[in-house]
Amino acid sequence: MNTTEWILIRATGMSAVVLLTASMVLGLMLSLRMRPKRWPAVVTNDIHQFVTSLALWVTGAHLALLIIDNASGIGLRDLVIPFLTSSQRIAMGVGTIAVLALAVVWVSSINRTTIGHSRWRTLHYTAFLAYVMAIAHGIFGGTDTSQMWAWPVYAASIAIVGWLTMKRIRTARDHAPRR
Repeated sequence: MNTTEWILIRATGMSAVVLLTASMVLGLMLSLRMRPKRWPAVVTNDIHQFVTSLALWVTGAHLALLIIDNASGIGLRDLVIPFLTSSQRIAMGVGTIAVLALAVVWVSSINRTTIGHSRWRTLHYTAFLAYVMAIAHGIFGGTDTSQMWAWPVYAASIAIVGWLTMKRIRTARDHAPRR
């Protein structure tokens, strides 16, 4: 099945994975204060926001294409309520949870000043859930998982986000108040 819609669904899905990875990396770099000395934090923040917006747009295109493509068997209801699809129920349900988690992060970021920094930060941790679920959705539900080129993409994503996350956890623990 290599219709134009199906090729675009696959392309936007894998592009969303790459962009979500870049967003996670930039966000973790911001929280770790990792950047070139001549590079102001505002630049990293702006790039993080831009890449995140692009990831959301590409994810939206992926979802819209799934609805448009009659062969996918995916409807609007399937994109909002997890685990209702007739095929690949678990993988698609996990993808739906990833999208819902991304929505929480997006809405909280738009309303950051209204909800306050502390609440925003707490909700922003949902990005980790979205990332893990999106990767799981891609690996277990993506038709390109069987392609040799896909595994290095997933492996590199998991390795770098995992490494930066562990670094972030260690940094937080090192700076935690002693009891």
